[in-house]
Amino acid sequence: MAEKRKLHILDWAKKKEIIDYVDSHKHMKMKDIASSFGIPPSTLSTIIKDKEKINERCNTAMNLKAKKLRPATNEEVDKCLLECFR
Repeated sequence: MAEKRKLHILDWAKKKEIIDYVDSHKHMKMKDIASSFGIPPSTLSTIIKDKEKINERCNTAMNLKAKKLRPATNEEVDKCLLECFR
């Protein structure tokens, strides 16, 4: 029986690193880039497809080690809390 592969969730910083690597190594095949990062080629394709969203998130985010983007339910409360912590 085939062994089930482990679910591997990438944080925002790692996704940004992958995007930068793909942009600087355009001559490499996507399969080779995916294997060098230890991710499936379909995950790499999804990261490249969402490149703009990831770059925007990395430029505005405070915590790049987060794995998921969870939008605030109440924007005003979120802004006030953010000001208090700064």
